[in-house]
Amino acid sequence: ICNAETERLIVISLISFSQGVSGLPDLAIQYIYTDHFHLSPATVTSLISLTYTPWFLKVFYGFISDSFPIMGYRRKPYLLLMTLMTILSLIGLAVIELNVYLFVGIIVVYQISSAFINTLAEALIIETSRKQAKKGKNQTAHNVFLFFFIRSFGYLLTSFCSGALIEIIILQ
Repeated sequence: ICNAETERLIVISLISFSQGVSGLPDLAIQYIYTDHFHLSPATVTSLISLTYTPWFLKVFYGFISDSFPIMGYRRKPYLLLMTLMTILSLIGLAVIELNVYLFVGIIVVYQISSAFINTLAEALIIETSRKQAKKGKNQTAHNVFLFFFIRSFGYLLTSFCSGALIEIIILQ
């Protein structure tokens, strides 16, 4: 029913929405740092800064996916692997009894996979836009707008719901 272009836009939309709602685990992570590990605000800020360093390496993730195809594909296998890595890291945070070092390590794995997925989504936007341009439709601005609009909607949804969810969790 869907053509490849529509499928790409659906994948891009799902990725951007998931990045928007990623603020929800971020709030829980800050809560764990302060209330479970009893870390000072300065230490929490340092650890959060450390765990976001994988985002500075995005250019390498694009290089890896473009230079080392898996079974002839440059993006699909990496997208699946990184999604699985994200899911497993979040499950690991929930079920493993953690010390602060293991916790930070799992968060770094989560951030690596999230940054890699973001890189792949941005590459898909460019690829889709190029294919549309060859057909005489220049929709680059529309595709970029769609990505950021849906991500912003996810951020907004998380902002409105996170406080209520934390209250529900704390009251149980």
